[in-house]
Amino acid sequence: MRNINCTLCELGDGCNNPCLWGEGNPNAKLMLVGEAPGHAEDIQGAPFRGMAGKLLNNILDRLGIDRKDLYLTNVIKCHPCFIKLPTGKKLKVLIDACRVYLDEEIATVKPKVILALGATAASAFNIKNISMVEGTEPASGVLVALDRKSVV
Repeated sequence: MRNINCTLCELGDGCNNPCLWGEGNPNAKLMLVGEAPGHAEDIQGAPFRGMAGKLLNNILDRLGIDRKDLYLTNVIKCHPCFIKLPTGKKLKVLIDACRVYLDEEIATVKPKVILALGATAASAFNIKNISMVEGTEPASGVLVALDRKSVV
């Protein structure tokens, strides 16, 4: 469950909503996994609420998919107060710290398909180059990694 007192990394210190849990259908067949909560998500306490959420809603509308049928979450659970997430080993430390929460969400929802949105989300599933991925089989089902730019 969400741990508002999480101390697994330093990101929670400056957040309004530390350890921001995903939301959506607890029995969803499709789970979308993003990078990290943005400022709007941190303020509103839910994932995909800011510009990324508007883009996602637009894409879902075009596809005829109801957002209520999905489960939405992020790899990193706290809003990074700095402009951009770190890269390399520092990013891996953040991903690894939050992985226990993502694993719990996946185990609870048991989606048939996990769609990793962007390189950071894909790297949480040990995918190094998302342009080469068509799909792999995690424990819960099919994993598809998608570069955000290719969706637009």
